[in-house]
Amino acid sequence: GPVANVEKVYPVCHPLNINVNSIPDSFALKDFRGAGKITVIANYYSGCNAGRRESGVFAHVAQRFYNSYGNSRINFIQSLKGGGTCLQWADIYQNDATDLYPNSDVVPR
Repeated sequence: GPVANVEKVYPVCHPLNINVNSIPDSFALKDFRGAGKITVIANYYSGCNAGRRESGVFAHVAQRFYNSYGNSRINFIQSLKGGGTCLQWADIYQNDATDLYPNSDVVPR
């Protein structure tokens, strides 16, 4: 099957505090390569209620793993397609993640 272009550079649109706390303004899949490293990629269509709900679950799980293990071995990449801006969707899925897990102290950032 087709092989991913690990050299292609993708922009980071959230969080907005890019270049703060070592958050880059772009990335390539090759940045996540290495022995013992895991990259979890999710692609959601924003016109689908299930996709919007699942993106909140993904944000929650990603933040939970980051809080527990940092980003030295596991990275999460999420892409939302279908309209709106990055900031709009980031706000929605952060709120959804909090609503879906009301008793959790994990809050996506």
